[in-house]
Amino acid sequence: TAMQNYPQALQAQQRCLTIVQSTQPYDPFFLCHVYNRMGQHYTNLNDFSTALTMFHEALTLAENFSTQEQMQSAYWNIAQDYSQSQHFNLAALYTHKCLHLYIKQTSTFIKSEIYYYLGKVILQMNHEQAREFLEKELQSSKNDQLSQACLTLHLA
Repeated sequence: TAMQNYPQALQAQQRCLTIVQSTQPYDPFFLCHVYNRMGQHYTNLNDFSTALTMFHEALTLAENFSTQEQMQSAYWNIAQDYSQSQHFNLAALYTHKCLHLYIKQTSTFIKSEIYYYLGKVILQMNHEQAREFLEKELQSSKNDQLSQACLTLHLA
């Protein structure tokens, strides 16, 4: 690809796709990445119908792990498969990925619960300071919908 040799790049990726589809454990993340790259290559070759097919395949796979719980489940299943086939380093890697998502999710819940109780306390102390604090925190927590809900509740 870097040398602009798209037919050879597509051949290599087609071989990779065949190997990935037949290999266990099944890794939907990598397969999604391969379909995406093949779609990009077909786009560079002006083969838009095939590119569209590749992108649709990638999106179909991506829908299977669109939530954090689905990603956790996929990582856990891959880790289990690697563990059963006695590839313990890879099993540990995917278990770590699963655990990371779990900890991230748990810390989000803890943070939103803290915002809930903190908002209650601040409202009882000083309404003006509470409004400033809640608006500032609402701006900084844009990626955490549960924290935003708690802050907006107290702001209202």
